[in-house]
Amino acid sequence: MRSVEDAARFVKETAIPGEIILLKSAPNLHLERIFDGEVRCWEQVCRKLGHCVDCGLFAVPFPQHKKHRPAERPQAAGLKAPTATPNYP
Repeated sequence: MRSVEDAARFVKETAIPGEIILLKSAPNLHLERIFDGEVRCWEQVCRKLGHCVDCGLFAVPFPQHKKHRPAERPQAAGLKAPTATPNYP
């Protein structure tokens, strides 16, 4: 797959309920995004060293990140942070 978004789409289309899925990669790819349906940030190289949850902008498309100050981030507004459990059937 060429992108994390492609990988997320593939996992959602092919996952079997109860299946255990192991993902391995470099931390800078932020693969935790694959398992959450609310993610809208699919930037390949964001240069953030922490998890997407720490950034708080996983529900905001990457080009719009600069418009959000920390207090306005979706996580601060009470949106659900990504989990390791998929949100699809």
